[in-house]
Amino acid sequence: MSDEKRALVAPTIRERYEGVPYGWCPALLKGFRILIVRDWPYFRWTFLLDAILALCFMDLLLLPIFRYLKLSWLGLVYLFVIAANYVLWKVKPLKFSETTVKPSELLSILRAQGATLMFDAYAIQLQKKASAK
Repeated sequence: MSDEKRALVAPTIRERYEGVPYGWCPALLKGFRILIVRDWPYFRWTFLLDAILALCFMDLLLLPIFRYLKLSWLGLVYLFVIAANYVLWKVKPLKFSETTVKPSELLSILRAQGATLMFDAYAIQLQKKASAK
């Protein structure tokens, strides 16, 4: 974006969004969907490993009180949740909305629909020259 356009857009964005509280509900919903693997493309197997390690650590801390392991079995339950939600994702993926995708994925979505991405090298060169001055 050129400096002139940026100078016109920045005040409009500032007026529209300044003072607006952060959307915690969509952010928490997105995080919950990732953790329970309902939003499969964002899931990482390290989440399972981290959850199992955290449960085992808590079990070790509680071992002197309860005299046996109480929380470690929840790792197996989490594994079943992962499997069930993976199947659910294959059968019925989440619909496209602001709570299910990141804005940075727009290019991937456009490419999946057959769009071709083309960069305007001449405009980029002009912007570089203008910023160098």
